[in-house]
Amino acid sequence: MTSKEQKDIFVSLVTVVGSNNTVSLPELIKKSVHGLEERYSNFELIVVDNGLRADIFANLTGLLSELPCIRIIKLAQVRDFDTAAFSGIEAAIGD
Repeated sequence: MTSKEQKDIFVSLVTVVGSNNTVSLPELIKKSVHGLEERYSNFELIVVDNGLRADIFANLTGLLSELPCIRIIKLAQVRDFDTAAFSGIEAAIGD
């Protein structure tokens, strides 16, 4: 799909990340934003922090100034996946 075929709807993508994540979060976030940019003219990526280490969280917040349309939700304590995902869905603006 080329950029001329972008859909003119607002899309929210929610991802839950926690201490057991083994992938490179900055790389995952960048790929996700790039994919959203190609397909949608309006979007947000909501990252729900469900127990990340402090150093990984710091790396993640560094992306806020680099990439558009990212929101980070830091949960007060680690929750089960469904609860963490629901918190992101509740905060979502788009479809």
